[in-house]
Parts: sequence; C-alpha cells; structure tokens
Amino acid sequence: MKIIIVGTPKTGNTWVKHLLGDLYNLPIVTLKPDFDADEAAAAGPNWISHQHYLPKQALLNWAKANGVIFITAIRHPADVLISLWHHIQKRKGKNADIRQGASILGETREIGGETTLSFVENDFHVYLNLSIAWLQVPGAIALRYEDLWTQPLETLRRLTDTIEPRSLESLKLSLCACELGLMQQLLDPEKKLIRQGGTGAWRQVLPKNIKAALAQIDPYPTQFAALGYTMDERNPANTPQPNPGKVDGPFSEKRHFDDGTPITPVLMKAYFDLPSHLRARWLAPQSTSAKSFYAWLNQPAAADPLKGQAPVISELAHYIHAQRSDLQAAFADPFGANRSEFYDWFLFNARKEYSLPTCFVTQNPFSDATNFSDGTSNARVLVRAYLDLPAPLRARWPDPSKAGADSYLAWLKAPSSADPVGEKMAPAITELGAYLYSIRSDVRAIMPDLYGAHRVDFADWFISSAAKEYNLARCLILPVIRSWAQVKMPAGQSNLLKQKLTAV
Repeated sequence: MKIIIVGTPKTGNTWVKHLLGDLYNLPIVTLKPDFDADEAAAAGPNWISHQHYLPKQALLNWAKANGVIFITAIRHPADVLISLWHHIQKRKGKNADIRQGASILGETREIGGETTLSFVENDFHVYLNLSIAWLQVPGAIALRYEDLWTQPLETLRRLTDTIEPRSLESLKLSLCACELGLMQQLLDPEKKLIRQGGTGAWRQVLPKNIKAALAQIDPYPTQFAALGYTMDERNPANTPQPNPGKVDGPFSEKRHFDDGTPITPVLMKAYFDLPSHLRARWLAPQSTSAKSFYAWLNQPAAADPLKGQAPVISELAHYIHAQRSDLQAAFADPFGANRSEFYDWFLFNARKEYSLPTCFVTQNPFSDATNFSDGTSNARVLVRAYLDLPAPLRARWPDPSKAGADSYLAWLKAPSSADPVGEKMAPAITELGAYLYSIRSDVRAIMPDLYGAHRVDFADWFISSAAKEYNLARCLILPVIRSWAQVKMPAGQSNLLKQKLTAV
C-alpha cells in the first residue's frame, strides 16, 4: 500500500498521514516538492507521505502503475489562511515545504494586517487550487477536515472503508494514538506543523476587510463553491468548534497509573504502538499489578539477548530506540557494543526529553540520574565508568548512587589500584582519573607515562580541563589536590605548579 496525501497546505495533512500510517502500519516517508519517480520507488512497497503536488501527468502515470492511493484533505479556506499564517511565523526562513508565495506572511506579526490582505489578493488562490485540482481526478479521495474534527470515528471509518476496512477498535486506538495534543507533544513541541486544530476560528480572528476579500474577490467565490464552503457567518456549518469529537479510549478519563505515576505522552504512544495481542492483555493500562503494562515498561527488553545484564535495557528504552532513527544511527547495537552509551543516553537525555517519571529507571543501577545520595552531583562519565567496570566489581555496589564508606563514589576518589606507588607519591592518581586516562587516547598520546614522568602533567589536566569538560563535582577533584599537602613531593616537581593546583 502506498498513500500520498496531496493538496493545499494546512488542511490537516500531517494528522491524516499519521492516522493512516498508524492504522495500516505504514512507514512515513518524505518526498521532494517536485515528484521524483526514482525517489518514490526507492521508498519501498509500503509507505505513506504527503506533499503539495498538482495532479501532473507524470505523477498520475507512475501512481497508476504502482497502485498509489491519493487523498486530498479540504478545509474552510479562511481557517487554512489562519493556520498558514501561524505556520510561516514559526518557520521563517525555512519554508521549502510550501510554495514560496506564502513567505510574505512572515513579514508581519499581525494576522489581519495589509501584508495578509496582499497575500489574499495575489497568491492565496493558488494554494486553494491544489486541492480543487485533485477533486477532479478520478479515484482521488476527498476528506473534509471539519468532518474528521467533529465526527472522527465515523469519518475515519468512511475513509478506511474506501481504502481497506479496519475494525472499529482499531480505528479508536489509532484516533487516540494520533490525538492532536499527543502528537504535538511528541512530534512537534514547537508547534511548527501541528498547532491546535479546530474549525470556524476565522470568524473571530480575521478582520472584516480580509473576510470581504475572501467573499468577493475573484476567483474565491468560485473556489469556495467548488470546495463546498461559504463566508456566511449565519451558516450553522461555520459555527466555531474548538474541541474535537470525543473518542473513547484507554486513556480518555485517566492519565495516571493506579499508584499516581503520571502517564506521559511517550508511555501512551508506546501502548498504542503495541501489537493488538499485547494491548488485549492490558485493557486497563493504568494498572500497576505484577503483569500490567506498567510492569512491562520496566522489565528487561524481550529482544535483548543479554536481558537482565547491567545496565538493564528496559522495554521502554528499547521502544524509544526503535522510534528514533537518530538513536539507531548513534547506538547501532544497543544490546551489545553500544549498551553503556545507550543507557547513558536513556538515563539522562530520555528522562528529560520525555519527562519520564523516576520509576521507569529504577531497574537500572542509577535510580537518580542527578545526584548521589549525599547530594554530590552525578555526571555522565561517572555512569559510564560504572557501566564499564567488571561485573564482580559492579556487584559490590548494587546501588551505585548510594554514598558513604566503601561506596562507588568513595571508590572513584580512592587512589588507583593500578598505581605501582599508590599513596606514596603526590599528586595522587585516583580511580576516576585512571578511568578518564583509559578512555582518552589524546591524553595518553601526550602523557604516555601516567604513573611516572607525566604524573604532574596529568594531575594538572585532571583538576582543570577534565573537571570542566566532564562537569565533575568538587569532591572528586579534592583528593588530588589534598595529596600534595599530605605526601612529600618527589624531587623535581614544580613548586609553581603546586601552588597553581592548590589554588584550584
């Protein structure tokens, strides 16, 4: 199945694309503004895309030969104008995805100003013509935005019955998974593509002169008639509808798990993306019982051949990795060679990006990514150092975030066990220092004799450059500085350098 959403910008194209992509399990692909048959063929046998094409013959010929389904969304032109204005305001200088005439809307901060009126008088009709042209193409499917907004289930069912029927339950789940607020939080937090939805906003937003232009200037009366809209504010069809039609779903009424943990957008999306047989196990996904959706998110990923090995890659972490091509490129082997690095990203970045509650990292060794139990600030390199330790050594500290005697934090500050002179020579090389030395080939190249001739040079780098580069807490640096005062310095060390380091 190949589907291309075509026609006028800001008519709900992104929403429809994600709805059908979710429902039919179609990957979303990006096509160039000028149709390229080779690009489309390279996308594979099943996909969905949207682009603002005209029905040119080359496109129609390729589509006929390859079984492409065209869908054109239509929407009240005055609402399209408002949405287009907001879109240009958000994407100033980045308008390659739409025709360039609309870029003029970025020159004003007033939607009802002379610049918008000029756009209506000279260019807007070209945008409306895109969908009108597709209404004349045999086989192209028209979808009215207002119907999808006010009667989502019924409208989606009519659309999919034309393409390939799906069950009522599937339709409900896809509508819930692609609810505009959820999509905005996950896919478009800056509201560049997905703003707020709604119908009839033009009645309050547009000034009289722009309304008059849309009602009177040629060719708008003809275009409005072809699309099935009017500028008559007395027409009940033009009554503003800011809220979408309701669709009952698993998270409609309750956005918290039974223990009070918030169900954030990525957790809802993870649920909706599950295979139907898994979703059927959790018809009440808010439960926190032993065999619940909540428990599944936290358990070791079934796809992990080393499941249970520290660091634990949970089902939630695996799901997020599967959704992100950038993560797949950065961490190609999340269960193997890139395990530590991917967990590092999940612990710090994912928690922040997706507002993950703390409970979804408790099965991993650092239950608190920000601080050790004594308040010492954590750092990514400290997590990585722990994960790179041999398993028997990690076993000494099942909770590495706990501070105190014989803790992981104490070990980081202790003299390196590989130092042949241990605490007998200043400055000290700590276990953390030795670890940083092991992962920095550039430092090793400059200072090849860590425990001998380059001991001072390395200490200088550690307490100045490394401390800033890795955002190390002060307590991790103090053992090195303190060692100068506690151990007699060997002959040849620079008193000047000693003073410099002690001052730090």
